[in-house]
Amino acid sequence: MESNLQQPIGHESLFLVKTRTCPACRTAIALLDDRGVAYAPILADEHESIARRYDIRAVPTLVMTAPDGTWQKWTGVDGIRSFLREREARMRMPAGAATQSTAGHESDNPSGRTV
Repeated sequence: MESNLQQPIGHESLFLVKTRTCPACRTAIALLDDRGVAYAPILADEHESIARRYDIRAVPTLVMTAPDGTWQKWTGVDGIRSFLREREARMRMPAGAATQSTAGHESDNPSGRTV
């Protein structure tokens, strides 16, 4: 069931863990939508197994999963802004340039709201 909750982005999937009442989540959604980022919204209280799997302790948290099982997450509005900057930098890279992914990488940003 969880794989159906993710939107493909190239070879990766993104989902945003949020709550219904979180103001920072609404800001994160606006940032992602304004930049045309495809993601699946996930309500933390309805998908607790996802929150446990990716050790999500605050919302909003954006998680990117790769087919090889590696994943990264960015927590809080500042963390999601960091993701957008990284994404834009990758998009400007020449074709074939090496990129590096870190399994379980977590943004150091503490601005997320505790779940």
